[in-house]
Amino acid sequence: MKKSSGSLAVLCLFLPALALAHAHVKKSDPAKDAVLSAAPKKVSIDFSEDLELAMSKLEVKNSKTGETVCEGKVIAGPSGKNGLERSLKPLKSEKATYEVNWKAVSKDAHKMQGSYKFSVDPGAKEKKSE
Repeated sequence: MKKSSGSLAVLCLFLPALALAHAHVKKSDPAKDAVLSAAPKKVSIDFSEDLELAMSKLEVKNSKTGETVCEGKVIAGPSGKNGLERSLKPLKSEKATYEVNWKAVSKDAHKMQGSYKFSVDPGAKEKKSE
């Protein structure tokens, strides 16, 4: 029993380090749940680690119609190798909600994915969430 207790103690010491080893989203623009008064021209996401750009994806769709509103390819974001960025088609100046779906692969080959929404409401005061 003492052996397994010792092994468990050693495992518990390393688990927090393993959990921190995976990349995570640090910032997105527009932010999750943001309400913008004007449509953005691009979407970008910054991660805590460098990414394999060729294996990462970033798509934006109109939540109501399902229409993809991206154009061009995914490029490195403003922060460099740890970011993704994608241009958007010119969006109509009307109230709409958009869903951002992303898949990213970090340099150490860990795969991550997620999604979030933001809204455009020309009549609203901007609400920038984080």
